[in-house]
Amino acid sequence: MPLPSYHLSMRVFFLLMISLSSCFAGPDWLREFEDSLKRNLNIEVLRPYEHGSRFFLAHPSLLRRWGIINSSATATYNGWLNTIEINPDTTIKDSGGTRVKSIEELQETEQYTWSIAVATVFHEVGHAEYDLFVEEESTPEDARLWKIIKEEIKPWFRRNHPGINSSIAVSELFGYYRTAIIETFHGDIDSFWMSNGVNHFKRRCFLSRNARETIHSTKREEFSTLQASSHDSKLDIPYSQRIDPGYVYVKGKDASLHNAAEEFKQEWFDALWLHFASFHRVPQTKRDMLEFVRETHPLASFAQECRADLYDEATQDADSEQPEMETVRED
Repeated sequence: MPLPSYHLSMRVFFLLMISLSSCFAGPDWLREFEDSLKRNLNIEVLRPYEHGSRFFLAHPSLLRRWGIINSSATATYNGWLNTIEINPDTTIKDSGGTRVKSIEELQETEQYTWSIAVATVFHEVGHAEYDLFVEEESTPEDARLWKIIKEEIKPWFRRNHPGINSSIAVSELFGYYRTAIIETFHGDIDSFWMSNGVNHFKRRCFLSRNARETIHSTKREEFSTLQASSHDSKLDIPYSQRIDPGYVYVKGKDASLHNAAEEFKQEWFDALWLHFASFHRVPQTKRDMLEFVRETHPLASFAQECRADLYDEATQDADSEQPEMETVRED
């Protein structure tokens, strides 16, 4: 027997409330996170994602907490409610309301794994951008990418991965591309610390392979400046050719971009990068990233001073190992 409309309305209202479980985010719930992307990863967001109430922030719903939906996901985007659900330990409450933590705040509690949380948030923001901007062709840049997705990439998923929903696959591709950007940028910055002998976790320096090769052939000022490794082959390869998620997950299924009958085209990666760079001020190569790390990164001054101290210590040790020269006096 069909339920009366009154009961149906109450059921819909109840499900809406328990599925949303809003955490009453402030109007600028993403601002601190975005600002910290610029400080720490050289990603300046130019598109005002949350301003104008385009999409919202919520903590995991009761349905998720009860294990009924998406119980294994650390964050999800709900397209029906235009809401990003993020676990509470990735958010913080201040005078402006609940917001996503900045990178610095994440580093306080997740010193070694903060980049995973950052990639997760950036991935879900990507879903919202795709849903509210790209599919709606909000700008000419969005319309150009949507045309490629609709006419080329989506049919590719249909042909090469017929067992998955191609509409979900292209949305996940957009999100995983954002994940790959965070992973690549963070990995490049970490490689500079390692090759220059900077242990940023313990705030000290050590003689790395690259440092040992250059310390006695360079002057103090040059050595104290972070250097690119002579063995680094990626310095001048454009990020548009390096950012590659490799696969996407669609409802538990792995869809490879390369282990398929047809190769995923580089020109499609180029289109994803061009769209991303249209709405984010970012470095184009790893060499560009090195300049940022040298000059602007929050650890730039520490790294320079640490390298200078390392140079002084190493050169003093070398001088002390030299045999004393006998002074000859002439009558």
